[in-house]
Amino acid sequence: MQDIQRAHTRMLAALNHEIRTPLTGILGMSDLLLESSLSAEQREYVQSTRMCAESLLESLSNALEYASVMAGQLQLSESAFHLHEVIRASVGLMQTRAEGRGILIQLLAEPSEPHSPEVVVGDAVRLRQVISILLSHAINSCIQDEITVAVSSFCMQPERKLILTVSVGDNGPELPPSKLSQLFAPPETDGYSHARLELGLPLAFQLVRAMGGHLEAEVVRGAGTLLTVTLPLRVPEHNIESGIRQAAAAPLRPQILLVEDNDVAQRFMRTVLERKGYDVRIASSGAEAVSAVNTAPFDLILMDVQMPEMDGLECTRLIRKLPAGQSVPIVACTANTAYEVRHECIEAGMDDFLSKPVHTMELVEVVKKYISVS
Repeated sequence: MQDIQRAHTRMLAALNHEIRTPLTGILGMSDLLLESSLSAEQREYVQSTRMCAESLLESLSNALEYASVMAGQLQLSESAFHLHEVIRASVGLMQTRAEGRGILIQLLAEPSEPHSPEVVVGDAVRLRQVISILLSHAINSCIQDEITVAVSSFCMQPERKLILTVSVGDNGPELPPSKLSQLFAPPETDGYSHARLELGLPLAFQLVRAMGGHLEAEVVRGAGTLLTVTLPLRVPEHNIESGIRQAAAAPLRPQILLVEDNDVAQRFMRTVLERKGYDVRIASSGAEAVSAVNTAPFDLILMDVQMPEMDGLECTRLIRKLPAGQSVPIVACTANTAYEVRHECIEAGMDDFLSKPVHTMELVEVVKKYISVS
């Protein structure tokens, strides 16, 4: 039985990678195309294409993740991260999608308490995932032109905990009690031909519960449904930014090594970064990456994890043995965000993660964490 379960897990991981990698190209190239000179009609076509790709990605991610949770395979990571940077990035990523539907996402954050920590410890990937799911539901439900995201927190000093509250109001139609109580339950159908498979909110509910928090829904008269996440996060023992590197001043045109075997993903990521002022060199295989680091200094390495012949893990281990590769930040680019994969990346010597398909904003933000253009 365990062998079958492991084979099933490997198959899901492979399927995840094979679908997410081309989606990086579809979404990325759509973004680049939208930045070019287009007629109104052409722009509408591209935006529609991008929305369809996003919907496919969301359905795939939720289905695979929910299957993993229900199989008892969910594992959480514990790492330090900037709380409000993660929240702003999550909202910013969904803002583009909301704008395509004429919706504005308004982020309202209460002032932090005195001495409230900027850095907390928890699973930043899962937090971002939950916020994205709530916003996706709000965008699909909204019948007005605005969604409100309210953020607040308070510190429990003796327990060294920060209690985070994030509420998302959708301004949608008022749900009856029967439907409100079913928001977090998986859909029950006699075959999927007559019902949409909505797994976003049920997945968010399971993720929040696994992180020790709770997710609630309530109807606000005249303002639709309010979804509220309450989540405990750990405060580091010392007020240090453990595990988080600050962007340091770098020489003009800092150099990035992009290790990626997919031609479309190469072109998208290279174009985005070069437009931001970075000098990008491409390595199409692990062997090319090791050779490149051995011959030239780099300020950052973006490392595809799943590559033929030499994968990103082995490549990183070899780079860390080189004099020029011992301190350079390495960011994993992977379609598999499972705990085991992230743990393997850290063990191999990587510093951070980018989830495929790589979004323009997330790519730029993670690069800015480590290097900046003068």
